[in-house]
Amino acid sequence: MENDSLKYEDIEEIVSQYQFKSFNSEEPYELLTEIPDEFTRQRVTTAMRTRARECGFKATDFDKMVKAALADKKKQDAQRAAEERKQKREDALNEAESNAEQLTGLSDRLGGNAPDFGKYIVTNTSIMYVDMFGALQKICSHPIFPTLRYVNIETGSELLNISYKLDGQWKELKLIDRKLISQAKSIVALSEYGLDITSENAKEIVNYLSTVDHLNRDIIPRRETVKHLGWVDGRGFSPYIDGVDYDSGGKFEDAFRFIIEFFKCHNI
Repeated sequence: MENDSLKYEDIEEIVSQYQFKSFNSEEPYELLTEIPDEFTRQRVTTAMRTRARECGFKATDFDKMVKAALADKKKQDAQRAAEERKQKREDALNEAESNAEQLTGLSDRLGGNAPDFGKYIVTNTSIMYVDMFGALQKICSHPIFPTLRYVNIETGSELLNISYKLDGQWKELKLIDRKLISQAKSIVALSEYGLDITSENAKEIVNYLSTVDHLNRDIIPRRETVKHLGWVDGRGFSPYIDGVDYDSGGKFEDAFRFIIEFFKCHNI
């Protein structure tokens, strides 16, 4: 029954025909839940309650039935809305992926591994995602991705190389402090190098980098670093530790480089 097309007088006529057994059925309560405006629903509820009492149906029982029916309707509407949003997001995602310019060159920087972008759609010219309402949101006009992690063997602190693609060419920012890309206020500083990061999109880019870093930790190349010359507990004497790079933030860079080059030249 298309109750939204009925006038109150028409509904009132239907209610007047209800009998005791009617209020133990779903019919009256379905009629209530299908009424689109709150004012008319309240009028009909009052008329139904009056008719229920006339038929010997307890008002308290009637109110419980109405409450249960409205709760069920609210739950059904929420489920339906969630399914519609999900379908809308899937449609937008499929459309974006089919129309997007395929991202190229990033897997080469990850040892040939395909990156996982999570909810994000990353192309040669954008980073996007589909929001909860199914709308496609663009957060950046070029791809960005962490492509190398440096882990200090003494402190566990990390530096990152960040690769980004501008004008069709991959570029790289080296030894970026993880703290810098973890805060919206500080990450804006990378705009100095041409990255599309502003106060408007900084928060979302921080979220994006956090997501892809977490999802791809097993494929992002990792190097160990040390900041000084000398003994490192459990590892040996720097700079003689195999596979450990010098962290340029240290105070002994010149000495470190000199020693490394000396041993290379003398095949030691």
